[in-house]
Amino acid sequence: MEMERINKEKKDIEAMRKQADVFYQQTLKSTSYMPTRSKAPLTKPDKIKFATDERIKNTEKELKNDKEIDFTKILRDSKQKSVSKIQRNNLETCSVTWL
Repeated sequence: MEMERINKEKKDIEAMRKQADVFYQQTLKSTSYMPTRSKAPLTKPDKIKFATDERIKNTEKELKNDKEIDFTKILRDSKQKSVSKIQRNNLETCSVTWL
């Protein structure tokens, strides 16, 4: 019984190998796929119109008024130095209510 099952499986495997060999031979004989170009003309892209382009106004004037500020120079400038005064809190005069 076991031998019959083994022989049947061997025959099935041999049949699958023969079928695979047939398919392999068919693929070797066939030509490879070559895609064809379309006959229709290519589309020409239109320029994109953004709504923000219409809203931009007076950019040249804004650019002239926009000067680049060097913050490190301002911080190190001796004319700009000023000492901050400390304001002390007087706890005796303020009223605090405890719950």
